[in-house]
Amino acid sequence: MLQNSQEVNRMNSHKNARTTFERRKLLIERISTMGLKSAAQSAGISERTARKWFKRFEDLGTQNLLDRSSRPVKTRTSVNAHLAERIERLRRHRMPMRRIAPVVGRSVATVSRLLARLELSSLKALEPVQTVLRYEWSAPGELLHMDTKNLGRIEQVGHRIHGDKSSRSRGAGWEAHVAIDDHSCAGFVQMLDDERKDSAVAFLQAAVAHYATLGVKIKRQLTDNGPAIQTCLREWAYGRAWSHSTERTAWLPAFLSYYNARRPHSALGHKPPASRLGGNNLLQLNRYWQRI
Repeated sequence: MLQNSQEVNRMNSHKNARTTFERRKLLIERISTMGLKSAAQSAGISERTARKWFKRFEDLGTQNLLDRSSRPVKTRTSVNAHLAERIERLRRHRMPMRRIAPVVGRSVATVSRLLARLELSSLKALEPVQTVLRYEWSAPGELLHMDTKNLGRIEQVGHRIHGDKSSRSRGAGWEAHVAIDDHSCAGFVQMLDDERKDSAVAFLQAAVAHYATLGVKIKRQLTDNGPAIQTCLREWAYGRAWSHSTERTAWLPAFLSYYNARRPHSALGHKPPASRLGGNNLLQLNRYWQRI
């Protein structure tokens, strides 16, 4: 224990210090033989300093000649339990810490340290954690989510891949009309020229007919931009670098066949949408997309 303390003492002492641990031991020896005044003079220190070290040696021996931490054993806190409770109460009423400080008569730094210990530094900590409730209709066809996404015309590899926004392709795009069955997550997508009424009605009719081939009767329809729709577009439309729009559209049937029949979905217990559709849906889905 003493050896380790000596190592720390040597590391923390200045190389030219007049009272290192070893020189303090020598000082004690000289005081015993030469007297306090002469020992202090030979060590190049004041009698007061020599007396301090000799007193420490008499109290606890050689161990007490080591350096001590300058940190006080006890520190006075300016925030007692009552004041801490008041600061917390004001904070929970959403009062900023710069307003709390003058109210309680303490510095902003003091209030900030206390709030950090209470994990109330951010006002977001005062907001209750809201449980995300995901609703799900009980059977296929109970609810069909529909939305549209504008996809620009592709004439070359775009800035999403090469990063150069100065060389964008110009021109009109197409509307990707997307439908997702709420219960099964089975998707249906068509590329149309726009999202006007006639196009939207035509897509809805095509979607109803498509799900009917899978034995699913659509009962309700909701237009939104749900996560399932976003996943479908992200993995197909933005899933790779397309050289041309026609190439992207040509890959749509193959992607939907994979998405519906084989892609695992975490919301479905890591099973594909076909697992929630009645009948031999894997065969039906593959046949449908092979025909178009």
